[in-house]
Amino acid sequence: MCREVDETVSHIVAGCQTLAGTEYLKKHDSVAAALHLEICRHYRIPTTERQPWLHKPEAVTETEQVKVLWYFEIKTDRIVTARRPDLIVIDKQEKTAKIIDVAFPLDKNVRDEEVQKGQM
Repeated sequence: MCREVDETVSHIVAGCQTLAGTEYLKKHDSVAAALHLEICRHYRIPTTERQPWLHKPEAVTETEQVKVLWYFEIKTDRIVTARRPDLIVIDKQEKTAKIIDVAFPLDKNVRDEEVQKGQM
C-alpha cells in the first residue's frame, strides 16, 4: 500500500503509514472505548450500551466516587507535547488518578513507544 517497505504481516498490521490515520486510529479508538466501558462497569457507572464496539464514551463521566475523562487535555505548568491521554480515571475516595494511554506498536518498537508515552 505505502510502497515504502515489503508488505509483511507486521508492517500491514502496525507499521504502514498509509493505514495509520484511518484503520489504526479506528482500532485504537475501539480498544480505548472498550477500556472505558470496563472502567464504567468496574465502578458501577450506568451505560447505555452493553457491547464494547457500540460504546461511545462521553468526555466526562462522573459519580460521587469516580471521574473518568475521555481524551481530556491535561493542563501543565511546563511544556509537555503529549497532554491528551486516552483515559484518566480519578478515584475521589482514594484520591488517586490513573492515566491510561493505548498504543499498538510493532514488537520491535515497543521500547520506543514506552519511552515516548513515558514522556507525557
